[in-house]
Amino acid sequence: PGETQIETDRRLIRKRIGVLRDRLSSIDRQRSTQRKGRSDQVRVSLVGYTNAGKSTLMNAMADASVFAEDRLFATLDATTRQVYLDTNKPVLLTDTVGFIRKLPHRLIESFKSTLDEVRESDVLMHVVDVSHPLFEDHISVVNETLNEIGASGLPELLVFNKIDALENMGLLHQLKERFPGAAFVSGLRGIGLADLKRRLLDVVEADYVERLAYLPMDGAKTVAHLHRVTEVLNEEYVPGLDASGKEVPVVRIRFRASQKLAADLDRVLMRYADYRPAEHQPDKPSDGDGAPANPPVQPDETTSEGDRLPTGTAVVSVTSTAS
Repeated sequence: PGETQIETDRRLIRKRIGVLRDRLSSIDRQRSTQRKGRSDQVRVSLVGYTNAGKSTLMNAMADASVFAEDRLFATLDATTRQVYLDTNKPVLLTDTVGFIRKLPHRLIESFKSTLDEVRESDVLMHVVDVSHPLFEDHISVVNETLNEIGASGLPELLVFNKIDALENMGLLHQLKERFPGAAFVSGLRGIGLADLKRRLLDVVEADYVERLAYLPMDGAKTVAHLHRVTEVLNEEYVPGLDASGKEVPVVRIRFRASQKLAADLDRVLMRYADYRPAEHQPDKPSDGDGAPANPPVQPDETTSEGDRLPTGTAVVSVTSTAS
């Protein structure tokens, strides 16, 4: 009683704002939990100016059915799908909200979950609508926005989309000369997707390191795990030594993997750290002049004479070299 209509409206609006904020907080917690569960996988985010064709490109790459329409902000929520760039090389591809010039700060809270996806990505795919007359301005806007949200230092692949709608083919040749590392595709017609995946794989594998492990014969599950999550380069059975120094057959497996998997691989392989090659087995292939390609690390000067292992054996049987 006595409450005016405008006061009633304000009270209802405040209540509605509170409900929406609670829902946004709940969504943010859910997204955070999902990102933690995917932290050991390579995550690629599609970023770009709004209506650049990110959702269409994601549908083409992941054979998905993400909503895509020729209008601004067709995507308002992040969507993630698994994409295989090559055999045994999957990545998680996330479609994010499009950027615009001078994005209102009041909208940032609504986009917080999708912006967090961008910040915590391993690689960014910057999608550009090359058929738009202001595409260069759009590139600058996206770069500025990435810098504002703290994602400007991430590895990035520039992707010029909608080349099928480009009438000036001379411009296309000029762009290929200006951006030799970029991909030129049409997500709608599926043009250039194979080249896009190859270029994206090159960016993803830039942080790969080569490792060597010695596993016992009963470590078949670990060998299968390495085949599943890494790129196995070589696998052979050789004479080796167990923790007690007894000669036993071991599996020498050389593989490449992302540094994101380092902690997980260390945990899996640590139980076999005492296994090592027999002294007459070379730990690394020769480089052509008879010397090992990677000479063994010399013992630390503080190590006592009694603690040193015989020459040619490694203290830890898992080593890492730059890819």
